[in-house]
Amino acid sequence: MLENSHLLSSDSIVEFIEKLIHSNKNISSTSREYLSTKAIDEYINTRKKLESLEKISGEKLTFGSFTKDKYYETLKKINDLEISRQLENGEIQKGFSNNYISKISKNILAILNKAGDNEFKIQFNTRGKKVNEVESKCNTYFKEEEIELIIKSNVSFSKTLQAAKDYVIISCLTGLRLEDMENLNLLKVEKFGKNGSSFMGIKTLIRKASKAHSKVTAVIPVFVPVMDVYKANNNSFPKFQSNISKYIKKLCEHLEINDEVEEKILYYLEDEPRITLKPKHRMVSAHKCRSSFITNLKMLGISNVLTSEITHPKKDLSNMYSRYDNSSVEDTARLLIEELKKKNSKLYS
Repeated sequence: MLENSHLLSSDSIVEFIEKLIHSNKNISSTSREYLSTKAIDEYINTRKKLESLEKISGEKLTFGSFTKDKYYETLKKINDLEISRQLENGEIQKGFSNNYISKISKNILAILNKAGDNEFKIQFNTRGKKVNEVESKCNTYFKEEEIELIIKSNVSFSKTLQAAKDYVIISCLTGLRLEDMENLNLLKVEKFGKNGSSFMGIKTLIRKASKAHSKVTAVIPVFVPVMDVYKANNNSFPKFQSNISKYIKKLCEHLEINDEVEEKILYYLEDEPRITLKPKHRMVSAHKCRSSFITNLKMLGISNVLTSEITHPKKDLSNMYSRYDNSSVEDTARLLIEELKKKNSKLYS
């Protein structure tokens, strides 16, 4: 419940969003009611969209009049406003992508649910009303020669470009996703095994696959370029931020990684995706680094099964074979190293 409930006399959806944001300052970060910085940004963006509609229509959006039909009408009007803006600026008229509207719809429904918790009467059942996301397809990745170009580049003049460079090198050569990369600075490179079978690696929690009662870990080999980043950072891994994708794009633009790549995007209320060609530096992201690890190993002839045991180390105990497989995550890492030695890869060595 919002504090100072006497402030809730207004039925205005926009005003309620403002009060949600304001009251968040007084909520403990451990509370279920606390909104993350990302959620606050999403709510601010949604509020601005609704304010624009009110300004143009002269109609105040209220909980009492916000029916299911009004909800879908609002989403369409938000999209129509973007089409009008594109028309005025001489741009191709396509509106917002389906996934952008999906985020807006998710925010509006969350706001309605919070309003319901605060004793406002909501006019329809919000369950199942979110606009479904669809996959935007862009099958690009960092090729080995592009990773080598990044490794050889000197961007020490810029902290953000250097962070992006380090991120690309580490993620492309470990397959770690952003969530695990953000915690990589807590880990140290270790020596695994003895004598001739030893190797340098990291043991990390795979957070997406882990549950409260079942932690999933992986041992990942540390190849030479990753070790170089580690040593250059005083024998520790850099601390990465969640907005690193923005700087990866800037890094690739600086290095003129500009090959045209095809992107398929479904726009709101359209039946078929539109295909556009964009320079590669605009399409790369933190997640594409993980894709690069998987794709490059496949291109080298490493089996999908072996790679997946590094990137998705979760045994399926419903499978009888898995029940009798007593190999460890360390064994998997060692096997990957041995397979890569046969491929004569400069990068994965």
